[in-house]
This record gives sequence, C-alpha cells and structure tokens, in this order.
Amino acid sequence: MSAQRARRPAPRFAQRGFTLVELMVGVLLAMLTTVVIAQVLAMAEGQKRTATSGNDAQVSGALALYTFQRDLQMAGYGVVSNPGAMGCTVQYGADSDKNFLLAPVVITEGDKGGPDTISVLMSNHTGASMPIKLAAAHGATDSHFTVSGAMDINAGDVLIAIPKLHDSTLHCSLLTVTDNASGTAEEKISGTNIPHAAVSSGVIPSSGFDTDAYVVDMGSMVYRTYSISSGQMLQSGTLSTATGKTTQQDLYPSVVNLQAFYGQDSDGDGKVDKFTTTTPANASEWATVMSIRLAVVTRSAEFQKEEVTTGPISWNVGKDAAVTGATTCGDSQCIDLKVDTQDDWKHFRYRMFETVIPLRNVLWNS
Repeated sequence: MSAQRARRPAPRFAQRGFTLVELMVGVLLAMLTTVVIAQVLAMAEGQKRTATSGNDAQVSGALALYTFQRDLQMAGYGVVSNPGAMGCTVQYGADSDKNFLLAPVVITEGDKGGPDTISVLMSNHTGASMPIKLAAAHGATDSHFTVSGAMDINAGDVLIAIPKLHDSTLHCSLLTVTDNASGTAEEKISGTNIPHAAVSSGVIPSSGFDTDAYVVDMGSMVYRTYSISSGQMLQSGTLSTATGKTTQQDLYPSVVNLQAFYGQDSDGDGKVDKFTTTTPANASEWATVMSIRLAVVTRSAEFQKEEVTTGPISWNVGKDAAVTGATTCGDSQCIDLKVDTQDDWKHFRYRMFETVIPLRNVLWNS
C-alpha cells in the first residue's frame, strides 16, 4: 500500500505548458514593442540628422560673414586717399574686359533676385600705401615714372597710375614695377624714378599722364570677387596681375543666396539713410558710400520628406532707412530672399545671416 502511494503521479497543474493562444499573444507583444522602439530610434536619428545639418548651415553662414567682414573692412586701403579718383576705370590689358573700377567695393546685382556678386579692391602693401606725385609727365610709350619722392618701392609691386580728373578717354592704368640693376638710370628704382614693365596698347591713355597725376604702390594688390556657383558653393575669384587671369576657389558649401546693398549718406549728415543696389556713377556718389549691408542664406544638407519651406525667406531690414526693393511688412520693411534655385527646394530648411560692414578706410579718409 505504501509503495503505491510513493508512485502517485504529480498534480496536473505542474505539467502544464504555454497554450498556442498565449504564445501568439507574447509574439504580438514583442513585435509591437520592437516596432515602437524602432520608430523612436528612427525619429531620434532623424532629429539628430536635422540638427546636425542645421549646424552645418549655421557654420557655413557664420564663416561666410566672417570672410566678408575681413575683406570689406580692409576694402579701399591705398586707393581712397583721393575721393575724386573713385569710379576711375583701371585698365590692365588690351581687351575691353581687362578692367575694373577704382572703388573699395563693387556690387553686381543678380538676375531676378538671384545671388549678387561682390568685388573688393585693396592694397596689401606691407608698408604705408601712399600716393606718389609725378614730377614729370609720363607719355603713352614711356617706360618709367619720374616722381617727386618714392619710398619702399620694390620690383614686382603693382602700381596704379591715377589722373587728377578721369573720364572715358583718360582712365587709370595698372602697371608692374621693374628694376634692372645693370641697366640705365631710367631702368633702376630710385627715390625719383620708378620703372615699369611694358604694357599692351591702350593700357596707358593715349595722352599719357601729366604732372597732376600720381601713382599708388599697391604691393601685390588684392582684387577679389565673391559669387555663388550653380552648385550652391560660395566662391572667391582672385585676379592675378601677372597673368591677367582670375583663380577660382571654393569656400563654403550650401550657400543659396547673397544680397548686398551700398549704404549711402545722401544728405551729408554722417549717417546712412539709404541702402541701394545701384552702383555709383561718379566720384561724388562714391563719396556717399559708407558701408555695405548684406544677407547670406544657407541651406541644410538634410532632405526632408515633407515640404518644410513654402516660400522665400523674409529679411526684415527695419524702417529707419530706405531700402531698394523692400516692401512694407507691418510697421517695418522686408525683402524676400529667393531660395527656389532647385526643383526640390521646398524639402530643405534655410537660415539667413545679415550684417552691416562699415568701410572704415573710406570713413577714416573722410
């Protein structure tokens, strides 16, 4: 009797396993949990990419503004000592396109709201870049300047010869200093003699330069043009006076638009009261340009599935000064900055950066 009791089977509940229904419920819960976790991770990764691409756009915009400020603050150094010379055409080659304006900054307006182009002229002479007055007239075929006194002139320096009064026939000329140590007195640099390299016909005006003219030693000179490529890259093009060619360099990506204005003091009270895109036509108008106002628009690198941008970027330019092309927005003025340069432009986010840069060499000269 005791042996039979010892072999009594275990209770039924100790032998039970999972039923099919319970197993399916567990699998369903696990799948739902996996889907939720995957969605959370995907959303977090998307937000991370959006934030990172936004940071890239911010870095490009900040660096672009820094680059403009660095050059524009030095714009005009060595060439604005005589306000009457502003706007003179500087000829450096035989072709008609081998010239530029003697001005600290020149803005070329973009087509139909497209990106503007900004050209900056300055001397990078290591010493003082001062005007040097001619002591004798310089003919159209002469190979040296006779001056009243010259200091710190070196072979290879770039000279700009500037007449007292300029017009369509009497322009400025860009020349390169030479020095022949074994040559004649006229071929050597001295305190009263500055020889220069031969130039193409037309570079020096046919009437030459009289004793009212002067030359400026620009050192190696900087003439740099900023533009935006079709690939939305901010570029700089630097003129080589040795070859007459412009070398392009890519600077910062994802730059969509660049808009610039001349800040003018039209009433002579020392304050900017007008921002315009019209390039001054003469020296008296150039004398009113005191600053450059610009805006840079950058684009994030992250493509958004939804349309996150529906129109142009609005630039609030304030109400204190008249701004060319601005429209009324509330109690202020606004300008629409174009960003629809590519078919999928609505699927990207944009950032706008703005600044006003005083032309300090112009202001100090005034």
